[in-house]
Amino acid sequence: MIRPGRVVQDSGTPSAVETEPADGIEITGLTKRFRDDRGVQVVAVDNVSLRVPAGEFLVLLGPSGCGKTTLLRCLAGLETPDAGTIRLAGRTGQRRQVGMVFQNYALWPHMTVEENVGYPLRNAPRSERLGKTEIRQRIQELLTLTRLAGQATRKPSQLSGGQQQRVALARAMASGSDVVLFDEPLSNIDAKVREALRLELRTMQRRLGFTAVYVTHDQTEALELADRIAVIRDGRIVQLGRSDEIYSEPATRYVADFVGTSNLLAAKRLPVDEAQLPLFGTELGPLAVSKVQADGDDRLVVASRAHSWWIRAAEPESAPNCWRGEVVSSAYLGWYTEFVVRVGSVSLRIWDDHASSPRDLREGAVAWVGVSPENCVVVRDDG
Repeated sequence: MIRPGRVVQDSGTPSAVETEPADGIEITGLTKRFRDDRGVQVVAVDNVSLRVPAGEFLVLLGPSGCGKTTLLRCLAGLETPDAGTIRLAGRTGQRRQVGMVFQNYALWPHMTVEENVGYPLRNAPRSERLGKTEIRQRIQELLTLTRLAGQATRKPSQLSGGQQQRVALARAMASGSDVVLFDEPLSNIDAKVREALRLELRTMQRRLGFTAVYVTHDQTEALELADRIAVIRDGRIVQLGRSDEIYSEPATRYVADFVGTSNLLAAKRLPVDEAQLPLFGTELGPLAVSKVQADGDDRLVVASRAHSWWIRAAEPESAPNCWRGEVVSSAYLGWYTEFVVRVGSVSLRIWDDHASSPRDLREGAVAWVGVSPENCVVVRDDG
């Protein structure tokens, strides 16, 4: 049986707490600063606190430069935080023991699969090194778990992308840690293979039960892999939640815009009878909503997903949130057609699944568009 490593390291700050958390990852007040080329101090990770239960698959999602990779490197011990603490698997100590899978897998090309997996075992500190028999047993166990037993004598160049990924994962787990970190490992693979590898990775993580922290800027990847997603902006977590929560109930304009394709309309509250749905004034006119995620004094935006809108050639008899517009463009994209429809000065993106839109809705055509209140959420406009 693979025994999980239970070693933790903190930044040496006086604020370190003595209590021992349960298995998993606990980050408290983590801050990391750099200086740019001009000598200006940049806060890459800004006072982040986060708890990752054992066995969870957490995805750090955000654009390039938002701080997600720096946070991951702090977890791996490759960067030293300026403040805060990191605890892995409930113990404190000076040597951080985690596995890491890099963007290019970083496999030794001259070594076989067996030699790559065994490398961290054979090069462990003498005081922690296993005996030769134990090392062979551990390698065989890892190769069996990752379905690589039949590839033990092959070199990386003789393997498929999925097999190389499994070698990198087996090597990451070889040290005995039950925490594995992933730094955009699929970003250099073509889309079709990447889709298959996502499924394979998620299946393997569930089967083996390790805790995963995965960095990506790809929203589809995040939604498919994650138990929870932490959306990162300017070194801070702006929303943390399950994939469906992040997608259906974004907390801010930034999250609604970055995760999925949304129509975003600046809004202000309008007086309404208590028995009615809340109304908000937008560029389109009054718009009824059913979800309000923002406080009364916030700048507001109504967010609605592109696939939640409908489009018709004729005006419906009765429908809330319905407007007349002009088709600017249409693009057939397989299971749906993407329409861009201009209503006044507003351009709306609408993904229609062909169930209702007539085929003659082309550029310049008059169309009626709408969205149900249940598919509209009012969020804080964070710019």
